[in-house]
Amino acid sequence: YEPFPNASLFMLMEWVNSSSNLRSSKQIEALLQILIHSDFDIQHLIGINIACESSRLDEFRKTNGALRSTDGWIETSVHLHVPKEGIHHTSEDQAPMFEVHNIHYCPLLDIITAAFQGSDVDRYHWAPHRQFWHSGDSEAEYEDTRIYSELFNSNAMLEEDTKIQAVDPNPDDPEGSEAAMVPIMLWSDSTHLASFGSASLWPIYAYFGNPSKYICGWPSAHAAHHLAYMPPVSA
Repeated sequence: YEPFPNASLFMLMEWVNSSSNLRSSKQIEALLQILIHSDFDIQHLIGINIACESSRLDEFRKTNGALRSTDGWIETSVHLHVPKEGIHHTSEDQAPMFEVHNIHYCPLLDIITAAFQGSDVDRYHWAPHRQFWHSGDSEAEYEDTRIYSELFNSNAMLEEDTKIQAVDPNPDDPEGSEAAMVPIMLWSDSTHLASFGSASLWPIYAYFGNPSKYICGWPSAHAAHHLAYMPPVSA
C-alpha cells in the first residue's frame, strides 16, 4: 500500500486521483466497490488530510517509486554560477552560486554496458561506412550519389572512427579485440512521474547511433535510455 499506511487510504486516494471532478455512474460504482471491500476500514480515514496524503504520494514517486537506488539510480546535487541581471561580474566564478538538489542519474557506462549486452545488438552498426545510390546510367551527370541517412554513414562518425582505429590497443584487452564507437545522442523534455499527482521531473534520454533511426523510432525497441532526471527549479 506504499506510500500510504493502509489499504483503505490507498484505495480512496487512487479513486480521488483517477480522473476529473465530474464523476460518472461507473465511477460512483467503483467507489462503492472500494467501500465494501474486505480490506477497507473506515476507521483508517478518521482525521486524514488529503493535501498531506497527496504530498506523501508525490515524495514516494520522486524517490522510492520511479527512481529507486536498487535500480541503479544515484541522487546528487550540482552547483551552478548564476549571474544576476543588471550586475556585472569580472568572471563567471564571481557570480552567485546556486545549488540544485535531487538530481538523479544512472552512470553512463552502466547504460552503455547494459544496452550493448542486449538481445538486439545484431541490429547495431559497429563500423561506419559510406552509402551510395548507383543510377546504373553511365551517361548520367552523377552516376553514384552519396546518401546521408544515418549517423553511422555520416562524415563526422567516419572521421572519429579513423581517430579511434589509429590509437594503440590496450595491452590488457584480449587478443583480437576490436575498437568500436558508441555514438550517443542526448534529448531532454519535461514529464510527469505519475498518472496522478503533481510530481514531475525533467528527464535526459540517451539514444545510441549504432542502430538505424527507424529502429529507434519503434516503441517496442525501447531505444531511449533514461540517463538523468532534473527537478524543476522555481524562479
